[in-house]
Amino acid sequence: IFPLVPKQRNLYFDFEATETFTKDSISFIYLIGVWDKEENKFVSFVAKNEAEEEIIFKQFADYIGPAGQSALYHWTEYEVKKMRALCDKYPAIKNDLQKLVDACVDLKIVVERAFYLPSPSLSLKAAAPAFGFNWRQTDCGAMDSMVYFTTWLKTGDEALLKKVLMYNEDDCIAMLYVEDYLKKAEVFIP
Repeated sequence: IFPLVPKQRNLYFDFEATETFTKDSISFIYLIGVWDKEENKFVSFVAKNEAEEEIIFKQFADYIGPAGQSALYHWTEYEVKKMRALCDKYPAIKNDLQKLVDACVDLKIVVERAFYLPSPSLSLKAAAPAFGFNWRQTDCGAMDSMVYFTTWLKTGDEALLKKVLMYNEDDCIAMLYVEDYLKKAEVFIP
């Protein structure tokens, strides 16, 4: 239901994953980016390999804090599906992962139920620009992010990691931008 009722902490997050991009088809989440609305800052958790994936999820859960105090906003079911799957992969942090899932709010679904968006689709990359939001980089999308990340791992070129982080940060900020824009418009369907 829109407008959303804020929690003590309101966090907009996005994952970046290798999917099947690596030569040995190892898929892992290498970046969890979070825009912390109350702190007005971007926080990132980076895994250099699959073995560090569990570590960044524990760090993410620790950053979120006690259950019930935070809302975790994301766009589409991708992040929740990934965290549910990780419960089996990482039983030691299953409770932390479940706490994260329980705090999740899919902004795409909330917006879809309350608005007609003037965009060709409900993807974040279509919805946010319909209201004037632009990503700062024109040369970094989801696939580019994977390429830059894997190249950074091989070369250590910090400029590539900065591109990946900026791309992810913009994804997080875009969600907040859409929400704020729609709140100000006050045209939601009750």
